[in-house]
Amino acid sequence: MYTNESIQMYGSPYNQEQADYVTIYECASIPDLDLVKLALNHAEIPFRVQHENALRMGNIPAIGFHGALIQVEADDAKEAREMLLEQGFKLEITHPSNAFFSWLDNKTSSLPLLNRWPVVFRFLFLAALLIFTVYLVLVFTVDPFI
Repeated sequence: MYTNESIQMYGSPYNQEQADYVTIYECASIPDLDLVKLALNHAEIPFRVQHENALRMGNIPAIGFHGALIQVEADDAKEAREMLLEQGFKLEITHPSNAFFSWLDNKTSSLPLLNRWPVVFRFLFLAALLIFTVYLVLVFTVDPFI
């Protein structure tokens, strides 16, 4: 394994920095990632994995991250996809949907500054604003000498 910042590279180390890589699989579970890595190693297809360490941190859909990206060189992409399909992996990239965040995205996408932020950050900002407002109301309306 060869490490380059947040990218783990596997296979032969020849010119992996200059090669064109394409994403062939995205997974949100550690066992799936390990199985894909094992299959690519067995087929001797050089590959790299982005965001593998972030995948091992916890509940990734909750923080807006969708999983580790398995990438192979563009020349090996067709062979790698066929091999993964034979192994039973679904290669369509699907993201878990959350009805609340979809609703929040629809409601806050027209706000001037917030619409540039990811939905999770918008939610955190609005929750903090609500808590701060409630705090101010309680501080200035409740008599301290009761």
